[in-house]
Amino acid sequence: MDSLTVGGKTKKALLYAMLLLCLFLPLLNHFGLQLFYALEIDGNVAYKKIAPFVVNVIEFFNAVAVVSSCAIVVYPVLHGTMRDTKPLLILGSVCTAVMQLLPLGVAYFSLTDNLFSLNVKILLLNVLLNTVIFLLLFLAVFAIAAIVRVRWGLSEKNKGIPVGAPIGNRIFSLKNASLRTLLFSALLYFCVALAQAIPATAADFSEYGLPMNMNELVYIIDPYVTAILYFLIGYFVMVGLFAFFDRAAEKDAATE
Repeated sequence: MDSLTVGGKTKKALLYAMLLLCLFLPLLNHFGLQLFYALEIDGNVAYKKIAPFVVNVIEFFNAVAVVSSCAIVVYPVLHGTMRDTKPLLILGSVCTAVMQLLPLGVAYFSLTDNLFSLNVKILLLNVLLNTVIFLLLFLAVFAIAAIVRVRWGLSEKNKGIPVGAPIGNRIFSLKNASLRTLLFSALLYFCVALAQAIPATAADFSEYGLPMNMNELVYIIDPYVTAILYFLIGYFVMVGLFAFFDRAAEKDAATE
């Protein structure tokens, strides 16, 4: 099979992964776990100890959905043609927008009519802002993959190494186009997390000054530690997906 062709089994794997991880997972996460949290756990002293854990699980699944959409659209960019990539790019953009709309649905079902009406403008503004941010992130990752593909073919150092080479057992390697692209994509996701954390930290410093004890220090650095963790988690999730797609590509090659 041509290294720049995405076969039938690989296309199915990409489509199923997009639907499962970028549509069904966010739906279950928001209208299952997050709605349950809003209705039963939030503000309930009986669940005080597990509330932070549940919040972290919700955020983890949100992050998995976002990085999965990035990995799924990157794969055909490096291994196929624009014809292979276009449907996933459109579907991924739709799924990304839907992900950001889901919190509005959770708020509708978890808030009283009066409270929802009072906060609807803020909720809509937040949804719009997040949709723009994550669509730009999604498209930026697509652009990174396209740039890596073009530059890979022009570089003398990469002669003899196809841009669609499987990742194999490697985890970190700038000599593999896929891993290089995933690393840059994870770094971009990390930068988005930092961009969201820095203004909040600046506002805290402006209002309260420097941290005066360990609890305040932990509160300040927590978003940055979380950003680093999600950078690592996001990278490994994307590498795992690429390994799964590579196995599907091997099956396509074996059937030719």
